[in-house]
Parts: sequence; structure tokens; C-alpha cells
Amino acid sequence: MAERIVKELEDEDANVSDENFFAIEQKSGRASFIDGSSYELLSTPSKDFYLIRIAVERFDGEKRMQESLKDFLCIANGNETKIIGHDGEEEINSSSMDMSRSLLEWRSAEEENGIVFIDGSLESPFFDTPKTGSMCGVMKSSRVNTRRIAKRAKALGFSTWAYEINKNDFVCRLHSFTNLVFEVQTEDRDNLAYAAYYSSDPLIPGYPFGLMEAHRRAKIDSREVKELRALLYARGIDYVELHDFLEG
Repeated sequence: MAERIVKELEDEDANVSDENFFAIEQKSGRASFIDGSSYELLSTPSKDFYLIRIAVERFDGEKRMQESLKDFLCIANGNETKIIGHDGEEEINSSSMDMSRSLLEWRSAEEENGIVFIDGSLESPFFDTPKTGSMCGVMKSSRVNTRRIAKRAKALGFSTWAYEINKNDFVCRLHSFTNLVFEVQTEDRDNLAYAAYYSSDPLIPGYPFGLMEAHRRAKIDSREVKELRALLYARGIDYVELHDFLEG
């Protein structure tokens, strides 16, 4: 058994092509970082109510720029969802909370200038995502075996590096002081230099600090959920007056 396992590991290592490695140098520039969260408020026989929050963190090199936080009350009825935000309300084709959140995250990304980082894949399971060379998707859970790639990169003497596993799809080590290795998707491999620059914060080297900040600010706590549920019940689930809550 032990010999078979060793043989399988050797075969995996043999599948790593040295030609697919390249070093990453840091490059500073304007960048936005986007993450969202969602929370089901209540469910009725005919409708589901949930809150979606989208956070955007903006940096220009070391300088923190304007940040934004948007809340949306969503009311799902079958394959239709009404989204109520600061700017009014609209109907979209969405059958789930995750789909609505994904759509709102991508809308936010399209409004940004410079490099845009999102938490997750650039390929949505719900719809065809726009093609843009200025975006990077950083995936916490890779779909490939990153251990064998990292092992080979160390043997080759790379410090910060990327390995192209498919077109526009890379496994990366973004800082020399970390063992963290992530799958990153981008249409322009030069964007990985920006990813490395923004992954040099000592708090968590190797992961874009702006994404960590966006994740933190997007969190929805239980106190907010209780307040919004109380408003829904007090108004007999009349969502029209809930604009005041979203503006608060």
C-alpha cells in the first residue's frame, strides 16, 4: 500500500511542467476589492426575504481611498426577485440568494476603475460573467492539488511565483513569507503583480489585504438581522417602508 501511494505522488509531481512557472514581481496601482454577504431573514409559503451586503475597498498603492457599503433587501418569489436598495427597486431573474448576491457583486465590479479583485472565481455558476482583463478572482479553495505545485516551485528556487494551470487560471504564492498558495483567475497575467503588491501586509502575508477588509465589513451581524425581522413583522411584511432601514 505504501509503495502504491508513493508511486501516485511521484506521478502527480511528474505532471507539473516547469515551463508553466514564472516569477511574480510586485507592482503598485489603483485597485478595488469586492466581497459580499447574505442572510436569510424569514421565509413564507409564497416569498423568501433576505439581506445582501456588498462591500468595496479602494486603494491607490498604500493610500486608502473611498470605501462603500451597500445593503439590499431581496424578496424572492419563484424565479423572480425584487431587489430594494438605496437607489430604488427592481425585478431580476434570480431563483436563489446566492445568485442574487453574485449578480450584485459583479455589478459593483463593473462600476470600478483600475484592477478589481473579487473573492472567488470569475466564472459564475449562475450566469455568463462579463469578460474583463482588469479583474482578478482569488479563490480560497483551489480546484487543483496545489501541494505538488508548491513543492516543485520550492525545488526550482522560486520566491513569489505563479503556475499556469489553464488559460487565465493560475496557482500563486504571492509573498515569500508565507506558505499560502491560492488559485487566481485573470485574463491578464500582469495583474498578478498587483495581487502580490496588495498581499504584503504583515497581518496576513500572501493574501490580498483589501479582500480581507471587504470580507470583514460585509459581515451581517445578528443584531441587524433581529432589527430588520422586527420591522418586517411590525409592518406585516410590507417592504415599501423598509427604505428607511436601508438608508440608516
